[in-house]
Amino acid sequence: MRVGIPVLLFLLSLLSRSALAQNHPELDWQVIETDHFRVLYHQGLAEAAQRAALIAEEAYGPVTQLYGYQPGGKVRILIKDYDDYANGAAYYYHDTIEIWATALDHDFELRGTTDWLGNVITHEFTHIISLGSALKAPQRMPAVYLQYFGYQREHNRPDVLVGYPDVLASYPVTTMSVPMWFAEGVAQYQALGARHDRWDSHRDMILRSAVLSDSLLSFDQMGVFGKCGFGNEFVYDHGYGLVRYIAQTYGDEKLAAICRAASGWKALEIGTAIHQALGLSADQLYQDWHQQLKTQYQAQVQNLGDLREGEVVVDRGFSNQRPVFSPEGKRLVYLSTRDRQFGPHALVLRQLDTGEEEVLESGVSSSYSWSPDGKKLVLVRHEQADKYGSRQADLYEYDLGVKERGLAGEIFWAVPGLVSDYARPSPQLKRLSHGLRALYPAYSPDGQWIAFVHNQGTHNNLGLMRADGTQIRYLTHFEDSTQLYTPQWSPDGQYLIFSIAREGARDIARLRVDQPEVPIEVLVATLGTDRDPVFAAGGGELIFASDFSGIFNLYTYDLKTQAIRPLTNVKGGAFSPTCSPSGEVAFAAYGARGFQIRKVGGEAGAALVPPAAPTPGPHPKAAPLSSHAYGVDFLKTSLIPRLLVDDGRFKGGLYVSSGDVLSRQNIFAGAAFAPANGDRDLFALYEYRGWRPTVFLEFNHQRRRSPRADSSQARDLVTTG
Repeated sequence: MRVGIPVLLFLLSLLSRSALAQNHPELDWQVIETDHFRVLYHQGLAEAAQRAALIAEEAYGPVTQLYGYQPGGKVRILIKDYDDYANGAAYYYHDTIEIWATALDHDFELRGTTDWLGNVITHEFTHIISLGSALKAPQRMPAVYLQYFGYQREHNRPDVLVGYPDVLASYPVTTMSVPMWFAEGVAQYQALGARHDRWDSHRDMILRSAVLSDSLLSFDQMGVFGKCGFGNEFVYDHGYGLVRYIAQTYGDEKLAAICRAASGWKALEIGTAIHQALGLSADQLYQDWHQQLKTQYQAQVQNLGDLREGEVVVDRGFSNQRPVFSPEGKRLVYLSTRDRQFGPHALVLRQLDTGEEEVLESGVSSSYSWSPDGKKLVLVRHEQADKYGSRQADLYEYDLGVKERGLAGEIFWAVPGLVSDYARPSPQLKRLSHGLRALYPAYSPDGQWIAFVHNQGTHNNLGLMRADGTQIRYLTHFEDSTQLYTPQWSPDGQYLIFSIAREGARDIARLRVDQPEVPIEVLVATLGTDRDPVFAAGGGELIFASDFSGIFNLYTYDLKTQAIRPLTNVKGGAFSPTCSPSGEVAFAAYGARGFQIRKVGGEAGAALVPPAAPTPGPHPKAAPLSSHAYGVDFLKTSLIPRLLVDDGRFKGGLYVSSGDVLSRQNIFAGAAFAPANGDRDLFALYEYRGWRPTVFLEFNHQRRRSPRADSSQARDLVTTG
């Protein structure tokens, strides 16, 4: 998961968290207490909070024992579900974890399917423990600041005591020297007895493509984020791979040994800690790992036999995904970043006979579907869903027959954008839902209905609504952590096929639309991840993606005989197939440059018999834990010493920050004092975010005493505000 680990600038850590969020006074927060955790959750998440408490307690022993470190008090876990957003964060200076309930793999193609709640809680808790054990100072002191402030000299202005600042230098000496690859690597590796993540085909795909194209990140590149394209995800993947290599070669206990070595002030970079723990240099470790990967992946590719990778259709930019043929097969829509080096994706329409392309809409996510007449698309966008600023997924109709605005219309709608963040609505877009939290829309064969996946809490359900957005009803009623993906209608409109994930196992299933009370029928359940099912031309077969061979490829599934046949044989990975009326199959293909759109004929190979996966069991149940209303729970106060030279004089000082766990109240203050002449700087800021408007109080006090070079008098300036 994409996890922010704050390392620098901790003087603003609490305020920066709240600055990125909206106020949510509508939420009613409750607390569950266990021996080692306080789980905070709002309405609609009671079941998830109960399970989170169980997961966290199960992880506590294995993770703390591995690293030989225990937090000083209870670790707080916040569970949030007011946005359709997937992530987690560990604030290891405050022993606090934040997670969003939505599973990561709904809109991110470079991670496999896991039990999201178990994975994200264990991942973030491993951050808390591993990074806590690597701190060089107490948690309350995340850094020491070395600062220099210089000012312009005003020789001809007796009324100006101090000139305008012309030099501002601030350097934090942090108490943490763990690079990103190691921090994220150990969090994904987790610990024996508390392992909810796994090394999967997605991670192998990324490393295999990088190694075989000589584009593996260097050791230094692995240490930082801030990269273009998929570069930030490579830090996670490479880090997991190298940590896994260390554990398999030298033992899990060496991960803890590296953390302990990093906690010493002599280990100002990870190479020193690696040498102390493993007895070899970081460069040698990296080279050994690189060579092992090269040997492994070269052998894997040599055993693939004849490749069937298809013909490139789109190779512009680093991410081209989820192609869908139009009903007549002459057009193709897909998501692309095009020439941008970062997201979000735009929806692109391609004329297959000429290759001409048109960007239809930006900011499109999930998947989309053609109307049967080929004149409209239904798609997903995240908009401001309510007055509190929550961004949730809603369905929109895109009418290809509506013309763009003229010049007058563009000028009219440009005015609101000049004075606010209001984005002009596209004339082709018609909003079908408001706050529905809908993903993966699909038109029915008659165009009268739209199927979708409803996202709420830690679970999904299949829903239907009329094509105009009315008459919403649900076909499933899951209340556990079941995840659903990419529903597609059968040509006769009787069934929906989709992929379903339970306990991290992702299979392909179908449901009778007019008989939703009939249990879901699982069609494909291999030992791998089975996903992205679509109907082949004629409707007698499915085409889907699976990694049961160790590499994601496309396969066909005969609905009568249950025979599975290979359709592709690639070195990277093949996903998201779509079939034209003529039987041609387009798909998203991953390689060293990212995702391309490729196409292949519909002729499949000989039938295979992939090993079947065991049926996943239900989540373990425990006696419900009692809860109580949230009051006020302040985090540990951070104290950051300051050593500075201000206008030529030494000052000693301190930054102080604190806040409650929900960021409803935040305090940030600072002081500096010059012993030579008594100059001082004091400030304090209190912020309250418990209401819709943010209320704050601010105090500033400054004293300056300076003998002017052009005056025999010493001058004082005291300001308070």
